Amino acid sequence: MSFDFRHHTAVFGGTFNPPHVGHVEAVKGLFKNPGVAETLIVPSFGTPQKTSDTSFSSRFEMTRLAFPDLTVSRVEEELKTQYTWQLLEVLSHNASRLAFVIGTDQFTQIESWANFSNLMSMCDWIVLIRKPHQLDDFSATLKKYCGDGWLQATTNSHEFVIKNGNRQLLCVETEAADLSSTEIRKSFALGKIKEVSELLPKNVFEFIERNHLYGT
Repeated sequence: MSFDFRHHTAVFGGTFNPPHVGHVEAVKGLFKNPGVAETLIVPSFGTPQKTSDTSFSSRFEMTRLAFPDLTVSRVEEELKTQYTWQLLEVLSHNASRLAFVIGTDQFTQIESWANFSNLMSMCDWIVLIRKPHQLDDFSATLKKYCGDGWLQATTNSHEFVIKNGNRQLLCVETEAADLSSTEIRKSFALGKIKEVSELLPKNVFEFIERNHLYGT
């Protein structure tokens, strides 16, 4: 079995508080592996798990600067979306083949997400894993989900079938740096400006300084 994502729109969401070079590299990688047709960037308006002291308008503008050649959507702000299933329900009206992009940390908790029983059948999924060993580290989670009965292994260790709805889940190795927006904000607070500047797209860093975000 070999999954084909060449006609998919990848949905890359996040708080983007702030967007960093790891985000940018991860999105670039999606066009190579698995080779998606396009990527939609979706800054979150707010979730029950995450709150942000930085305004949506500032996070949206930073995200737009970080991804100047891609579509950055205001859909979550416009609809006051809180949950992923709500977002996918809206987006599925405009795109027939969606692939939601998620990191391994989020995926290990996905059974606790709202409307989980229907969520996984709403689109295909791309799980970003770090090279070279994270798939091995992540295998226990994948094995658990197979044991829980909603994920089915294939002959390819990176490919799984989501039984409810017969959707596809693909584990994709990423070259993106393992960065944290939380740690970047902490570094700003500690005055480590030069170090932080190297972790952000140049125009995003300039926006932060110009608008005195994160204590600058």
